[in-house]
Amino acid sequence: MRHSIDELEHLGKEARRTALEMIASLGKGHVGGALSIVDLLVVLYYEEMNVDPANPQMPGVSAQNFWQKLSSKMAKEIEVIQGEKREV
Repeated sequence: MRHSIDELEHLGKEARRTALEMIASLGKGHVGGALSIVDLLVVLYYEEMNVDPANPQMPGVSAQNFWQKLSSKMAKEIEVIQGEKREV
């Protein structure tokens, strides 16, 4: 883990603040949707994805690759959970 839980929580709070500021500046938006996924995205971005903020055009940073990696990771996690349930 590259960041502590406290650091990730702080990054999540900052992301929420930014989302609220953006929605307020536009005068419209879906607050619940913007805030409900913040923690997941923070962990994925800062801990799982291979992203170089200085090089946003680097290979592998497309939305398609993001969701592909996410679904692959989730599938593995689901397999682990299902395996643990079978053992109980």
